[in-house]
Amino acid sequence: MKFFQEFKWAVPHAFNSAIASCRFEQGDILYDTPLAYSGSWGEAVQHINYSLQVKFPPRSSSADTSNNDGSVFSANWSARVVFEFQDHKTKTSKLVETTQGNLYTLLWKGNVDNYLTEQTCAPKQAIELLDKLELASVFFEQKAATDHNIRGFFILPFCPASDQLVEKYKRLDNVFLEFFQFSKSQINLTEISVFSYADFVPTAKIVAFFFLQNLDSTEIKEAIKKALYKPSRDKKTKKENFSVSNHGLVKIFNQ
Repeated sequence: MKFFQEFKWAVPHAFNSAIASCRFEQGDILYDTPLAYSGSWGEAVQHINYSLQVKFPPRSSSADTSNNDGSVFSANWSARVVFEFQDHKTKTSKLVETTQGNLYTLLWKGNVDNYLTEQTCAPKQAIELLDKLELASVFFEQKAATDHNIRGFFILPFCPASDQLVEKYKRLDNVFLEFFQFSKSQINLTEISVFSYADFVPTAKIVAFFFLQNLDSTEIKEAIKKALYKPSRDKKTKKENFSVSNHGLVKIFNQ
């Protein structure tokens, strides 16, 4: 079983919709350790310090994670949630009513003493890294400087909890395999010091495709368009509505 490593609690990847939308629902059960999911229950329970089970809101047919701009996440951040919190060490439990944002923060930071502190605002979503890519490119240029085989790169926001960003990553990977020699890497924001990673959700990352051959920007941009373009035209100019800058940043070193 895979877990979101960015969270202190053990949050399985099966909760990707809840993480992406900041909406945990009735019946969701979470533990503070991945050992809760291994072996028999009699063995697993010995390793559990805390657990919780969501009582409200009721389970919906599907979580709305369609908006990568973070509007769904932000709206849910202050929404009401009720859960039963169990302390397995003292064998006590209590019913907690708070916000989805405070529950998310508990799972993220693991501070069982202060998680009821009101959060002032929701963290930014991965897609908002688009405005930070020029700053972040310095980090990737330095990384490329240590490997003379790298002739350029394409960087873009990524989040393993976002179905749309995961699909975008897969499409690019498949198309690039057709045309280019490249390596790839997912970089946690904690590794990039040019802006505050604390402003973003912990699952936000930057994906880099490092090109290992001489290319011009046109070749790369055409491949990106092939992977991501959904036909549409401006109603007035009849021009195609596609811009690489809406998806990421290209830099090449061989020109």
